[in-house]
Amino acid sequence: MSAHLEENLRALDPQLAAEIRAAAPLPLETAASGEPTLTADNVLLHSRHDPRREAARWAETQRERLAEGATAVVLGLGLGYHVEALAAVWPGPIVVVEPDRAVWRTALAARDLRALLEGRVTVAVEDADRPVVLPHAPSVLRSATLRTIGESIAGRAALKGLRLNVLVVSPLAGGSYPMAAHCARALGQLGHAVRVLDLAPFAAGMDALACFTPRRKARGAVEQAYMRFLGTGVLAAIEAEKPDLVLALAQAPLDAAVLAEIGRRGVLRAFWFVEDHRVLTYWQNVIGEYDYFFAIQ
Repeated sequence: MSAHLEENLRALDPQLAAEIRAAAPLPLETAASGEPTLTADNVLLHSRHDPRREAARWAETQRERLAEGATAVVLGLGLGYHVEALAAVWPGPIVVVEPDRAVWRTALAARDLRALLEGRVTVAVEDADRPVVLPHAPSVLRSATLRTIGESIAGRAALKGLRLNVLVVSPLAGGSYPMAAHCARALGQLGHAVRVLDLAPFAAGMDALACFTPRRKARGAVEQAYMRFLGTGVLAAIEAEKPDLVLALAQAPLDAAVLAEIGRRGVLRAFWFVEDHRVLTYWQNVIGEYDYFFAIQ
């Protein structure tokens, strides 16, 4: 993969190229699609399943925000998949902001990005005409520097462009249920766009399942089917909302299969686990499918 490095560097300013060449590369992973993907500072920058598909979804969503004559300012390079996807659907100028030379070196060694670097994509932020900030959510999550740069591009008014779109999924009932509203309010105060998927109306349906059979094992199978139904509803909400992040509260009806599908769609998954892990052990079946797991004991 390092064969691409020198070819890519020739498209850059010589001083910047020298700084990138001197940086230590980050370790790559191989996605299920066979493409390289990257985790940096414990943040997965691209899908482990299909980085190109994830990037295409991101680009289509961002394209809707770009008016004629705008300059798209992308916060975060990653391995460049999302920048390539944006260039495929947006004919205007694109500026990529990535201060981490190690990310640059890793990307330029792993992938042939000459078509971008020699075309409409630049790595400067000066004199951007009518900039529209397009944050690459995983990159912004890991980098306080990128958040600061994003604010400086267009002042405090640019904060709206830096918001994450967060879907908070509540449980059906229980002590964690009111925490969904508290989390949503806190995220909103931090400047993010938040929607709460309130599943309390479905609690009565779960309670009513006992009328089918008094046998615990048989009732358990019906409950699992009901949970799968709710998980399908959550996927439908994700398709409609297109969030950057799904935050699930303890006992939200998301099993491993639903979480895996959320990940395939390029959405970050976080879990708020306020339970006694020794008593309620369901976490063992789902923890591997979350990107972030917050255990509060």
